[in-house]
Amino acid sequence: MAYTPTSWKDRAVQYAKRYFLRDNGGSDKNLLPPFNEGWTLHENTRMKQGNYVGKVSGSTTANPHISKNTAAAALTSPGGSWFAEETDPQYSNMSTLNATSTTHANTTNTYIMQNLYSFDLIEHVLRNYGSSVFGVAVTTPERVAWLKLNVAKLIVNWHGYGSSPSGNKAYLGLWNASSSLYDGTLNHTNGTVTKITQTSSNMSLRIDTNGFVHFIAYADASNGTTASTINTDFIELEVYMAAGSIPQADYTLTLNATATFQNTTYDVECLPSATYTFSILAGSGSTQITPYDSLGNALTSVKLLSDPSTTKTFTTPSNAVKLRMYMSNNTTIGTLAFTNPQLELGSSATAFAPMKTYDVTQAPGIVTQAGTPLNAANLNTLETGLQTAASTMDTHIALQTTVHGSTSAATASKLVHRDANGRAQFVDPSANQDAATKIYVDTHANLTNPHSATSANTASRLVLRDASARAQFADPSAAQDASTKAYTDATAEAARPYASGTYTGDASSSRDISLPFTPSAVILTSKLGQMYNDTDGGVRGGIALTGLPLMYGASSNSLVIGTNKFTLTYTGNSLVNVSGTVYYYIIFK
Repeated sequence: MAYTPTSWKDRAVQYAKRYFLRDNGGSDKNLLPPFNEGWTLHENTRMKQGNYVGKVSGSTTANPHISKNTAAAALTSPGGSWFAEETDPQYSNMSTLNATSTTHANTTNTYIMQNLYSFDLIEHVLRNYGSSVFGVAVTTPERVAWLKLNVAKLIVNWHGYGSSPSGNKAYLGLWNASSSLYDGTLNHTNGTVTKITQTSSNMSLRIDTNGFVHFIAYADASNGTTASTINTDFIELEVYMAAGSIPQADYTLTLNATATFQNTTYDVECLPSATYTFSILAGSGSTQITPYDSLGNALTSVKLLSDPSTTKTFTTPSNAVKLRMYMSNNTTIGTLAFTNPQLELGSSATAFAPMKTYDVTQAPGIVTQAGTPLNAANLNTLETGLQTAASTMDTHIALQTTVHGSTSAATASKLVHRDANGRAQFVDPSANQDAATKIYVDTHANLTNPHSATSANTASRLVLRDASARAQFADPSAAQDASTKAYTDATAEAARPYASGTYTGDASSSRDISLPFTPSAVILTSKLGQMYNDTDGGVRGGIALTGLPLMYGASSNSLVIGTNKFTLTYTGNSLVNVSGTVYYYIIFK
């Protein structure tokens, strides 16, 4: 016969014994996961540049990107007729920002001198991240489709200038693969090398059927006497991959810093008043560790300065609950690497080791209930069951302390006891607790319809409530007058630490929701479980605390706790009182 656990703790332990944990042999001293597990990566950690460094004319082996030049009465499409590809010296001139330009000029009347810059995004991804990032996409059309989903943004920086009969003017346009036109053109009128920056986030318009993106720089047309001239000192394309599109080396973070004080962050739980040691191999960047309290307030920071080998020992404040790690470039512009971060308890740094991981497998033969499949659903059930059981026991213990107390401030209150058969006894603590003062409730009470006037079992006691919500225990076979009713005190009900309710939005700009008590916390959600919508930025719910309202902006309140109420504000992105929408709330004492 299968073993049947009886207590909540017994059942939880038996369930847990169906599985066992086996570690992977790594060290458990490192409290930080790999960079690709949980870190908030700055977008520049997913950015790699494309340029003409190392380009060999006529070859795509060393560098897959191509540049061409021509002059014509109109702008030439990437697939049109071009004079020639750039030569090796011309590629060399435009591969470094050094005041040495690649120059093209033409004096044919009405002709526009123009340079085309074509970047192969398929090869860019392959050479920077490897073929595995494409997954099952192997053909060019499949990889083009993958790029359109996984390239988040393109930024091209062109450094140069132009000249023509109309003066010093240079243009930079982006090829629109959908309309087959150059659009979004920007320009400057300086007679010296000046940067023009173009940004695009719509990959369906920019990536052509071969996986290329194209940009064009040009000057105004010649009049037959003064040349149309375009000078390119340097051009570089920044390719930003979407979050989650590329793998991150486990314990090496590369930050392609394009401005000062960019960073990547991660939060890890910590102990209060505890000594920790952090170590990392850093380039010219820095790591900052900031403790936070339970309300999300930043405490004193511990800044680790850039050093080839950085180690720092520090003690957390007494109210710290988490540490936020910042990997920053400070003022350095360029590529930085952060390698092997390690946070460990104690006052000294030890040799680097990855965070310890575990394999969870079924433990056969330990419990008669073997055979439960090892999957996410069952593991979630185990975790949820343990948490629920513990919470339930905590609640029961708290209620027992209140309901089964030996004293009462009100002598008229009724304390709840149970006899050997589990039947409730309602006893007046101000009187002797003899049998004559006890009223029993039969377990066959008609709970389906507690206000029914009849019952098949005339010995049962039906549960009724008066206008004050006090339970009345009456014998349905007798007249239900005051002398036959026993009331329970509201002590047990009042001991419940929460209450819940609903309301339907009426579109009023300000609205009070009345409550049975003044709460310390309110959790609000729409009937559909919504609290916030990324698409419209609308706040539909959330958490408010005493003195800490739920907000829909930096200084705008959506829900404020008041005395025996909470107040709603319905305006703009505060969508907590939309007409006809049903909202659920739970409040805590």
